[in-house]
Amino acid sequence: IVPQPPAQRVRIEKIALDASIAPLAHDGQTWASPGESVRWLTGTANPGENGNGWYFGHLESPFLGEGNVFYRLPELAQLIKEDPVDIIVEGDTTAFLYRVIATKVVHQDAISLFEAPVGTVTLVACVPSRVYDHRLLITAQLIAERNQTVPDTGSGI
Repeated sequence: IVPQPPAQRVRIEKIALDASIAPLAHDGQTWASPGESVRWLTGTANPGENGNGWYFGHLESPFLGEGNVFYRLPELAQLIKEDPVDIIVEGDTTAFLYRVIATKVVHQDAISLFEAPVGTVTLVACVPSRVYDHRLLITAQLIAERNQTVPDTGSGI
């Protein structure tokens, strides 16, 4: 597998999510706040690579005003029972299609960064609303990739 650059965007059509991605710092003890965008945990897998890429975002942030990029993420637990749900993670030149395979809620003290033998992403948001002592984990596996480079038509435009 060719090493890939970090992701730039994440899209989930079923919940109308289209957000930019920025790095998230973690010093081994504390996490930086994800702020208003989706944040990729540095050191975890880049899109298209084997392993698990971890992406964090706020469900809501009424006190700090840091956005709500994942406010509809909890809907995925029901949606995957009805139809497949896909997550598109875009890099510089390639879009990677992941299919949601699991949703889980764990206590904040029980969250553990797990690895995967294949290309996987896990999206994380604090739940429930206004309490935030649990974490919603949405896990998806890589099923396809598509080159996004625009062909040169030679028109000079």
